[in-house]
Amino acid sequence: MSTLGKLVDKAALEADAGGRVRARVTVPLSWSQQRVLIEVTLPRAMECARCDGGGCDGCDRSGALRGPKKDLERVVRVRLPKMLGDGVAMRLSEPFGKGAVITQLWLEVRPGDAASPSVRRIGGGERKRILPTMVWAMTVLVIVVGAALAALTWATGGFRR
Repeated sequence: MSTLGKLVDKAALEADAGGRVRARVTVPLSWSQQRVLIEVTLPRAMECARCDGGGCDGCDRSGALRGPKKDLERVVRVRLPKMLGDGVAMRLSEPFGKGAVITQLWLEVRPGDAASPSVRRIGGGERKRILPTMVWAMTVLVIVVGAALAALTWATGGFRR
């Protein structure tokens, strides 16, 4: 099954026997209103989402699972939803790639006064709408070309047969 299929098929997510971890971060509420893309550097040891850190077979009774050793390998990017409300939980399938011990990350994002130290804002927010810009540019181009053709026609005395 594809990664997208795993995300939309709740039964497939629940049947996945891989490791599940939970991470919690805060972001300024204004970031969600702009649908900002964020980058989260996850800790090396993360709480087991199956047992909420209590210990289960999924985490060998430790309550936690370990992510990749290198910081750069534990970075995930997500776009914040428009309505953050009191907080949202996002489930990411294969956050560290295929074959990793951790196959699901439950990222809880809550509004706060400031972003968590592990969170970094990427870009300026809303995606730029290119179509209105293209329509404006094409309109200007048509006007300029039309004016140039009119000027050329007038300067040469019009079209002659």
